[in-house]
Amino acid sequence: MKITVCSFWVHRPKEYPKAAPYLDMLKILDASCRRVGYDHVVLTDCRTSEAIECAGLTPYMADLPDSLMRSTTEIQARWLESPHSRGCNTVFVGADCIIRQDFRDALPKCDLAIAFMKGHKKWRLNNGFMFVPADSREKVAPLFRLIADDTGAAMCEDMIAIERALIPMPKDFGIHRRRALDVAFLPLDRWNHGYQINPADPASDAYVMHFMGDSFTGKPLFFEWAARHGFARPVSN
Repeated sequence: MKITVCSFWVHRPKEYPKAAPYLDMLKILDASCRRVGYDHVVLTDCRTSEAIECAGLTPYMADLPDSLMRSTTEIQARWLESPHSRGCNTVFVGADCIIRQDFRDALPKCDLAIAFMKGHKKWRLNNGFMFVPADSREKVAPLFRLIADDTGAAMCEDMIAIERALIPMPKDFGIHRRRALDVAFLPLDRWNHGYQINPADPASDAYVMHFMGDSFTGKPLFFEWAARHGFARPVSN
């Protein structure tokens, strides 16, 4: 099975002057994709695409809103609507993610899979891992268009819009029918590992690492974990 990992990054220096070094993160994510034989595309806007190309990465670009949250869901919807995604088994991840190991054989048969934190009262879904198989692309694309059009500008509105589109949240993991789609709600700890991550933990059972948090908490752990566990050398300041 061919996997195309689609990360997301747009450069917004005026809005986020203290943003984490996402371009350096994307290089490590790209290398982690290549080591297991996945393609990697950075979903972005026309203003950021040149920097991505100069870093040796592959962009997929479109004119996007100024809002970071709206840009996130809009470009994901555009990707699924575009002929560029035809035939692609798409995995959406964040720029602050690392592919820990090959998960092709573990993917469930579904129309959409998403990381789910069972029992959490607020953040039950996380878009650090979403899988859309190639055969389901056309029928899943309208869901992502709905999510994009429903996304607000405030931080985390992207995840809130995804949850609104997939309510009610299930009581347990597994495949549940939502909007005429088979949606697999997968354990976050394995498919989107990183909530309160310990850098010394190799997370050997995880498929995708996700270094959540702001530029001063979760993001520095990205480079420490990657260097400690053989995914990258430390990035110099």
